[in-house]
Amino acid sequence: MSAPAPAELDAPSEAASRERRAVMLAIAGINLLFLAVDLAVYGPGNLPVWGGRLGVSAALLGLWHATGRGHPAGRLRLHLAAWLVGCTATFALIAVGAGGLAGPYLAFYPLLPMVAAIMVPDEPVPLLLAGAVTLGVTTLATASLPPGPRAFWAVAAASALFYAVMGAALYRRMRRRERASAAAREAALAGLARSEQQRAQADRLASIGRLASGVAHEINNPLAFVSTNLAFVEEELRERQPGEAALLEALAESRGGVERIKRIVQDLRGFARGASSTGPTDVGGALDEALRLASWRLGPVARVERRVAPGLPHVLASRAELVQVLVNLLVNAADAVEEARRGLGTVEVTAGPAERAVRLAARELGAPYRYGGSSPSGFDCSGLVTYIYGQLGIQLPHNAAAQYAYGRAVDLSHLEPGDLVFFHGLGHVGLYIGRGRIIHAPQTGERVEIQSLASREGSIEGARRVV
Repeated sequence: MSAPAPAELDAPSEAASRERRAVMLAIAGINLLFLAVDLAVYGPGNLPVWGGRLGVSAALLGLWHATGRGHPAGRLRLHLAAWLVGCTATFALIAVGAGGLAGPYLAFYPLLPMVAAIMVPDEPVPLLLAGAVTLGVTTLATASLPPGPRAFWAVAAASALFYAVMGAALYRRMRRRERASAAAREAALAGLARSEQQRAQADRLASIGRLASGVAHEINNPLAFVSTNLAFVEEELRERQPGEAALLEALAESRGGVERIKRIVQDLRGFARGASSTGPTDVGGALDEALRLASWRLGPVARVERRVAPGLPHVLASRAELVQVLVNLLVNAADAVEEARRGLGTVEVTAGPAERAVRLAARELGAPYRYGGSSPSGFDCSGLVTYIYGQLGIQLPHNAAAQYAYGRAVDLSHLEPGDLVFFHGLGHVGLYIGRGRIIHAPQTGERVEIQSLASREGSIEGARRVV
């Protein structure tokens, strides 16, 4: 069975409810009525009786006040324990002052934990402490009895304590299950609402896709005429007016613009068709298509820097879905640049083997440290980096300080997975893997591990991006 969530464990006690606090006030009022009776029966000279009555009422009012302060669960539990113990201790004065075994109150005294459970139904620990007081006082008050009756009193007090504590524990468990069920219902309803929103969004996107496909088809036909006619005019002009260089240049630019529109229309039609089959996909080609589709949004607000490593292998993916993801990212980037309102921004688009470097490094977790090592049988810090990037076809020297001369400098606030982070005067290097962590080979006697940058913050010298 799974453990309850922290929020469930810290839920406020039922004792803080309006109904339970009303019971506390009612019992305090009844106790004051009994004070009048006790004064009439025992007289004002019996200090333990009327003093105990006032003490019980004060403890009940303290309990009522503490449950209305909005204390955290742990602190409220301490208050409940203190005031319940106070109630049972001061009631012991009443029982003893009224004559002990000869008086009317000692017979009621062992039942106090069950009365307390009416006010505090879901806190076993405070009830256990209060019951321990009633059990101890009952045992002392009946010490003069023969063993049989004395055992009867002890069993009665222990039984009342057991019933109160077990009832509170079962009630607490039931409340936990109720809260868990309520949380599950809320989560299910929230998930259903999200699913409904996603379905509605998918329907809208499907409608937009069909509309875009139709519009693209309608544009494509007249565009073909325009492109053909421009080519015809350019060819005729070259034959009849070869000296019109400016006019020919304008026609060439127009044809280039038309060809760009044709590529965008083709990309739009492919994008509107939805998911395609999964297969080897050229990341660079998908990126170029996404850039063309998002150019309407990026152009006015940002300059795009495209860096795609040569020779990138194809990835197994749906080209249409990959393009859709990239378009979403590019449009979001344009929105962020526009919201910053700092003039023309820059959007860097990079495709390289850095992510693969992280995956390769993760495979070597647990490999032993070996000075001068650069293989899975043992690595030192720079040997691990050399080995990882060597598998990507990038040759780096087996020396941390020498590796610092490769790539370009990166600010620590802009680290990306695959970047190299250097420490201790360029005497140590690790591979950044994201979320403020690196993989590195620490030192002799240790193994390749993941470590947070925060734990080495004071020794960081800088970072470099190799790809």
